[in-house]
Amino acid sequence: MYEAGFDASWEIDLFGGKRRAVQAARAELAAVEYGRCDVLVTLLSEVARNYVQTRGAQRLLAILQNQIRAQEETVTITRSRVEHGRREGVGLATRPRAAGDHSVASADN
Repeated sequence: MYEAGFDASWEIDLFGGKRRAVQAARAELAAVEYGRCDVLVTLLSEVARNYVQTRGAQRLLAILQNQIRAQEETVTITRSRVEHGRREGVGLATRPRAAGDHSVASADN
């Protein structure tokens, strides 16, 4: 014995209520999709902004590290010159003086 059953029900949509419900569901789905795309664009723009800021900070750090190295080399060279008695570029005029201390200035000239 073989029985095949087919049960279908349908309802007449005289005033278009079902069709409007389907259209509303599709519109809601599209709105959710646009919202998701909006969030994605916002996220990607924040990531890009943070990346650019990070790279800028890294570049500034490299510049400052180079300046520190250059200043350390200058200090090393200056100390070496002072230790070896070469003081051409390091005169007493560059040392800080107290107000009214003119005795050293007149001795230099």
